[in-house]
Amino acid sequence: MLGIFERLNQIESFKSWAEHHVLTSEHKTILSFIKSIQKTIENNKPAYSSRSTVVFPISNFVIKPVGNICNLGCCYCLAKIHKSTRRYFESNMSIGLVEEIILQMARYCSGRVSIIWTGGEVLLAGIDFFKKVIGIQKNITTKNKHIEIVNKIQTNAVMLNQRWIDFLKQNDFRVSLSLDGSERDHNRSRTYRNFSGTYKDVIRGIRMLRQANMDFGTIATIIPAHSRDPAAFIKTFLDLGITRLLIHQSFDEAMLLSPEDFADFMIALFDAWLLSGEKIRIVNFEDIFYSLMGAKATVCSHNGNCGKFPCIEPNGDVWICDLPFTSEDYCFGNISDYSLAELFSSDKCQRFFEIKSEAYRKCLLSCKWFYVCLGDCLYNYAIRNNGIVGPKSYYCKGLSKIFYHIISKFDRIITLRAGS
Repeated sequence: MLGIFERLNQIESFKSWAEHHVLTSEHKTILSFIKSIQKTIENNKPAYSSRSTVVFPISNFVIKPVGNICNLGCCYCLAKIHKSTRRYFESNMSIGLVEEIILQMARYCSGRVSIIWTGGEVLLAGIDFFKKVIGIQKNITTKNKHIEIVNKIQTNAVMLNQRWIDFLKQNDFRVSLSLDGSERDHNRSRTYRNFSGTYKDVIRGIRMLRQANMDFGTIATIIPAHSRDPAAFIKTFLDLGITRLLIHQSFDEAMLLSPEDFADFMIALFDAWLLSGEKIRIVNFEDIFYSLMGAKATVCSHNGNCGKFPCIEPNGDVWICDLPFTSEDYCFGNISDYSLAELFSSDKCQRFFEIKSEAYRKCLLSCKWFYVCLGDCLYNYAIRNNGIVGPKSYYCKGLSKIFYHIISKFDRIITLRAGS
């Protein structure tokens, strides 16, 4: 297996070779991803170099303006899990609290700060709520030039209409939505409360986004009931013109694939993706490529930023993230009572990072794939362990299998071209 520096040299050699040869589908897909990732790395250099000026270690915040309220009844509902593990909110976040949050960001953060608006179903907060949010942000950032706010919104897409599309586009919201694959598979997992499928309404929302020329990401959650045919899975998204996809497992322990089954699906999907050309970006694979090229993965679970996406509930409670940790130890306090600096220097917060560091240290010493996953999401250490962080990720064995297959194939593709 090639080391990082050897691999980087091989990549440059491969790019030079590719300019003068007819490429297979596998070569084209790998080359396209290499160029895309290198372009992203180059474009982000100023952002990376300015990190040293940031006075606060958090630059991404998850805000839940309607808490766990939702208009769907998905079988793996994260809100349902939250209802049993943390305080459950049935009211909207006040505009006054939003203003306090943004003021604190301006006080303690510097550079680009991302706010991920999610739920429940976030669009239930209403357009008027978000118009006020944008007004607050513009007022505060005009007076505080050191901070730039990027708004991201995660929706189930069934409420999208022209008014929402126009508002999101006009205000540069980055949109991600949920689609679990084919109509059959999606309607098995993502339904209304009367158990009728949501697929057609989601597709309507997707078409409206495309008609508005809006870029958007898609999240697919995989559960045992899904068919998991990799070629058909990819075709579903390609037929809809979707170009970016992130694949999740369920957070409901009753609906988990085994690590081995998940690995088998992802391996088959990778091979099918290589043959599909460069028409769709699958973030799970792209992040592995980032690691292979000495760059930082984009998803928090694999880029060393586990614990740096705090979640703010409608009442102002600040949790380590939006995942359903069962202990109140992972709620650091309320932003109305404490500043961001106080919350993230609290004993509870420091204890979280101590637990994370110890778990990751053990992984680093025992696993050759640590440089790819950087320890994985700490929540995955608590799966099937009564919510207590255990010695390793539930998915560890499956991730190792995925990494071995993909990295071995990647190395073969960029080195075997010498015999052509």
